[in-house]
Amino acid sequence: MRAPRHPYPLEMPSSRRAWILAFCGAYLAALVVIVVVAGRGGTNEMFGFVTHVPFGDKVGHFVLIGGLGLAAVVALRFRDWRFRSWRGVPIGPAVVMVVALLEELSQIALPTRSFDLVDLAADALGIAAFTALGRRLIRRADEGGPARPGDDRA
Repeated sequence: MRAPRHPYPLEMPSSRRAWILAFCGAYLAALVVIVVVAGRGGTNEMFGFVTHVPFGDKVGHFVLIGGLGLAAVVALRFRDWRFRSWRGVPIGPAVVMVVALLEELSQIALPTRSFDLVDLAADALGIAAFTALGRRLIRRADEGGPARPGDDRA
């Protein structure tokens, strides 16, 4: 029986790694634009959509920040910080949570924004959910499921 192949090996082809990093960079850039526009009191089509969806702001925090957490996990190849007896803290989601916390705290100083603990909770839940999803997909691939469409492993 063959050892399961990790879909994001340490020796990832440079072209695949470049695409992953490009996607993560574009995703982060889009979030920065959203934060800057919101911080300046501006609006765009996305803000209009969010106001028409019940709890749209919270759903947006959950999905957008959670997605960034997943992108960070993939970009950093699921690396963990290990502390004594702890299993390990995923580096990507930890960094994203710190950035989300700092961004939310910065809203205290902005007259057009307001700090909201529920937004921060939605960020944390999104990061946790998307990280768990990513780990589950990796575990499933390691157990013999196809790592990507068309991958025919026996």
